[in-house]
Order: sequence, then C-alpha cells, then structure tokens
Amino acid sequence: MKHIKLFILTTALCLTASNLWAQTVVGAGTIGNSAITWSLTSDSVLTISGKDAMPDNVQPWENLRKAIKTVVISDEITVIGSGAFKDCINIDSVRIPSTLINIEHFAFYNCSSLARISLPEKLLKIGDSAFTGCSSLSSIEIPPHVTSIGVSAFEKCSSLSSIELPANVTDIGTSVFSSCSSLTSIVIPDKITVIKEWTFYECSKLKSVVISKAVTSIERYAFYGCSSLEDIILPEALTRISYDAFSGCRSLTSIVIPKRVDYIGSDVFANCVELKSVVISEGIPYIPDRAFTNCSNIDSIRIPASVQSIGSNAFGGCRLSDVYVHWEQPIDISGKDVFSGMTLFVTTLHVPQGTKALYEATEVWKDFGTILEAGETDGVEAAALSALPSLSVRSSAEGLRLSGLRVGDDIKVYTVAGQLIYICKATATEQVVPLSERGIVIVASGGRSAKFVN
Repeated sequence: MKHIKLFILTTALCLTASNLWAQTVVGAGTIGNSAITWSLTSDSVLTISGKDAMPDNVQPWENLRKAIKTVVISDEITVIGSGAFKDCINIDSVRIPSTLINIEHFAFYNCSSLARISLPEKLLKIGDSAFTGCSSLSSIEIPPHVTSIGVSAFEKCSSLSSIELPANVTDIGTSVFSSCSSLTSIVIPDKITVIKEWTFYECSKLKSVVISKAVTSIERYAFYGCSSLEDIILPEALTRISYDAFSGCRSLTSIVIPKRVDYIGSDVFANCVELKSVVISEGIPYIPDRAFTNCSNIDSIRIPASVQSIGSNAFGGCRLSDVYVHWEQPIDISGKDVFSGMTLFVTTLHVPQGTKALYEATEVWKDFGTILEAGETDGVEAAALSALPSLSVRSSAEGLRLSGLRVGDDIKVYTVAGQLIYICKATATEQVVPLSERGIVIVASGGRSAKFVN
C-alpha cells in the first residue's frame, strides 16, 4: 500500500511540474507607455491584460511573434491597436473580449494561420487592412452594430467563402474583399451608396451579388476578374459605372444599363466573353471606348437615340449579326474603329423608317452588308417569317407564356412608350418570360409582335 501511495504522489508531482513548465513565461512587460500588460508563456499563449485601448503601432513581442499561436485578450480592453498582431503568422485562434468596440488598422495583418475569430456584439469599426492576408480565415460574422469596414480589411483572405454584412454598415472601403478567391456570394446592405474601387477585384468564385437599391456609383475595377459572376441586377438609382468595373467577368450572360447612368468608363464590360444579352436603356448619353471589346457572344445590340457618341473599339472583337439604331441623322463614328475586327458585310443594320439613304451615304454605316428600315425584312427573312405561326401571348402564374416562337430568336418586351424592359433568347417554341411589369406591354420576336395587357 505504501508503494502505491508513493507512486501516486510521485506521479502527481511530475504532472504538477509538467504543468508549471508548460506555463513558463518566456516574455512579459507593458505595451508602450500604457498600463496594459502582456505575457507570453511557453505553451504559445499570449495574454493581454488591462483595460481601455491598446496603444497603436506598438508590438513589444515582435521578436517572439513566431512563437505565438493563441491570443487571449482580457475583459475591459476596448480597442485592439494598429498593427498589434501584424505578421504573427502562427496565430490560429484569438479570444476577443465582449468589451471591444474597435479593431484598428493592420491589427491582424498577415496572420495567415488564423482560421477563426468571433467578434463581439459591441464592435463598431473594423480598420484598414485589419485582416488582410488572413488566408486561412474561412468565415467571419460581422456584428450588427458595425458601421464601417476599412480599406482592404479582408483583402487576400483567400479561404473566406462567406460573409454577411450587417444592415448598419454605411461604408465599405476600397479593395475590402479584393482577391478573396473563395467568396461565392455577397449582399450589399441598403445603406451603402457607393461600391468603391477594387472592392471585389479578382473574386474568381463570386457567383451571386445582390446590390442595394441605394447604390448610385460602381467605381473602377469593382468587379474586375469576377470570372464566375453569371448575373447581376444594376439598381435604377445608378448614375455612374467607372472604367473596367466588370471587365473580365467571363461568365456574365446579361446586363441592363439603367437609364439614369450618365457616366460609363472605358472597358466597362470588356472581355465578358459569355455576355449575350445587353440592354442599353434610353437616356444613356454615350458608349465609351472598348465598352464591349471581345464580348464575342453578343448577337445583336440596340443603341437608343439618346446615345450621341460611341468610343473607339466599343464593339471590337464582337460578332454582331444585327445592330439596331434609332437616330434620324446618323452620328459620326468614322476613324474610331467602333466595330474593329467585325466583318460588317455579314451584319445587318436596322435604321428608322425613311433614313436608309442617309446611312448608305455615311462612313462606316454604309459598310454594313444589309441596311433595313424599321419594319422591313430581306427576302430570306420574309420567306422564313411567312412560314411561322403568329406570336401568341397569355398570362401565367410565372409571368407571360409565349407560343409560336422560333428557337434562337430574341424575345424582347417593351413598354408602350418603347422602352425595352426584358430581353432573352427563345430556347423552345413555347416559353415563359418571368415578367412582373404591369400594364400594356409589347412582345416582339422573330420579326413579329403582339400587344398584351398584363
């Protein structure tokens, strides 16, 4: 029995000694001139103790930062200072106190092993580059009271697949999600009015974006290289789309440019190679340089009368079969290579009634192989149309049910004022158009039209 008791006592002493050894302090002190203290133990735990705000740009554990794996910040700390844990590449977990209200600039910059972090309910602000380069961070929940997310706050968080922005956010900084290559969806809250430069730059897996109705401006490179983005609805309040905003969105299939847009930057939809349906609303004043360069799947384009200039190479590399224009007097596009790389001889130009002679006498426009006035068809098309049944439109629970279609033709829906409100391709002889527009609409497809009260 004595031997057993001795064995138990010896084991307990060994375990106690082992535990003490695991918690040996390898570094400690105060943070700058504050009363806040820090302590790093040999089990790789950094503990921050004290209250109020941690000083900015002070990292007394700099020479030991590769040894840090866990951070514990005590209650009563309200602010994590700028650069506090910058380049602590082995931190994989952080315990944040409920008292925290601000995370300052570069706080967790390049903490590439940080896989999870829980932000407290009282948090109000996330500073510039706060989590830049946290490449292991797969998800994060932004607390409801946060109003501001700084420049590049989550840039290069390449494992971040989902994030929900709270309704109170009024400002998200430039490049905030740039190169978040695993992000698949995002909803822009209603209080955001500007999507800033580089916001979703090279978010290559981003498929779904819901933009708030309050957004008036989409700045340069905002969605550049979002190669998985298939569909996006631009809000009616939008007035500005800056250059390269959607360039390289290689999966984007349709776009409607709202009528209030009065500034469009160059290359705005360049290299959107799957783009098939484009609606340029009446009211748009111009089409910029290289706007649709290399959008090789656009089959037809309708340019409203409000457009008074078209930039160089605007449709360069496209394969348009039909171009519809609405000017009584052709605008001058000579010397701009608007249709660079296209064989205009095989493209049909559709012009207003009574203007065919003007277009046949105007540089560039006269190069189109066929010029047809509104309501006019060529011989081949007329014969084909005569063999088709009439276009039929009726209401259904899903929208408008159309029959008598020809597969491959455009289906276009207009208001009685002539505004194009929907366009798609006919994929069957009978098809449903998901339209919620109420009132009288005109449906046109394959040279035929039908008026319907919806």
